[in-house]
Amino acid sequence: MIYGRRRVGKTEMIRQFIKGKNSVYYMATESSGEKNMEMLSKLILKHSATEFRFSGFSDFEVLFDYLAEISKSERMVFVIDEFPYLAAGYRKSHHHSEILRS
Repeated sequence: MIYGRRRVGKTEMIRQFIKGKNSVYYMATESSGEKNMEMLSKLILKHSATEFRFSGFSDFEVLFDYLAEISKSERMVFVIDEFPYLAAGYRKSHHHSEILRS
């Protein structure tokens, strides 16, 4: 986890670190938790080039289980930038909040 004041270069440091690595980088948005989940699902499925089709992950537990499974064969860096935006969309759901804090 990387945290600090805004506008000091954290995002650029992360982008430089993952350059050339097997990675998924997601910039969370100030939208609903469902919209962030939809966009993150699309990004992960595109990255993994999965052959099966579905609309996305139902929750973060399923998403993280999927990431754990696909990273067994090859190391992967997973980045959620602007994490507070993502977490804010799930504050009302205790279950999601606990998973995101883990």
